Amino acid sequence: MAAMGAAALAALPAFAVARRGVGAVRWEGGVDVRGLDLDALVAIEDRAVAVYEGVAEEEKPPRGRGLNRPALVTLEGVTPPVGVDGAKFAAKVERRTRKMGAEFVGYDVERGVWRFRTQHF
Repeated sequence: MAAMGAAALAALPAFAVARRGVGAVRWEGGVDVRGLDLDALVAIEDRAVAVYEGVAEEEKPPRGRGLNRPALVTLEGVTPPVGVDGAKFAAKVERRTRKMGAEFVGYDVERGVWRFRTQHF
């Protein structure tokens, strides 16, 4: 990205931040990343993603701007605890997704991959 011009950075298509083996966030549409400190704004941890964590609501960009826009989140390594039925755990993952206000896209119990879509962060 360092070699890209300002115009290209103003509308990156299919922009994503990922951490191998842990998860990823893929924003939908063109994303303006000019001047953003992605290391400070995006955290991808074990079973969790945070964008703008610790940033006051009034300091976040309005919905639809910056990283505060629709995105597909993929979390890896989300496996049922030992002794927990896979189907029951999958249902729990789906309920948790809806409780977060996100759209459940899918959960692969065998691979431990959970996908959901959020409208903003």
